Amino acid sequence: MNNQYKIKYNWKTNSHFSVIITFSLLFSGCLAMAGMYSYGTKFVSDSYKIPKIIVAYNTDGIVPEGVEYLLIETQDGLAVFERELGGGGTLIKNHFQDEKGDHFFGGIIGGVCFEYVIPIDRTKEGYRYVHPNGSITSKKIDGIEYIASKNPDVKPVTKLIPRIK
Repeated sequence: MNNQYKIKYNWKTNSHFSVIITFSLLFSGCLAMAGMYSYGTKFVSDSYKIPKIIVAYNTDGIVPEGVEYLLIETQDGLAVFERELGGGGTLIKNHFQDEKGDHFFGGIIGGVCFEYVIPIDRTKEGYRYVHPNGSITSKKIDGIEYIASKNPDVKPVTKLIPRIK
């Protein structure tokens, strides 16, 4: 091996530093990737305080373990909250309204997209759809661009059943 490419490394003085740098890069990279490559969503911690619950849902169908679905009012407007057991979770805030009701879209760029359709009559059942990669597009409503499905025949994977109080 040519000596000009050898690097001296003092493991005694540099090992802690390299572990800290490696961990920091990996951790910050994971957080940045989650935020950078998602759309229509906001991740919230266990300390998140829900401003106002409009509807809590029971579910029928495919549901991630330990997840509860809520329609909530935030300071920015309506959102669907996928609340996990610890209290944190994902807010789906990309929202538009049409004749079917309120639509909420969120997902991973280049990956799957989740859509929630909640009827304006909050006593009626809503639905959760999973759109595979490449099956979404955008559409404009009142000059604002929203994410939409290219496939109007996609079937819901989860029924959202309003809890009766």
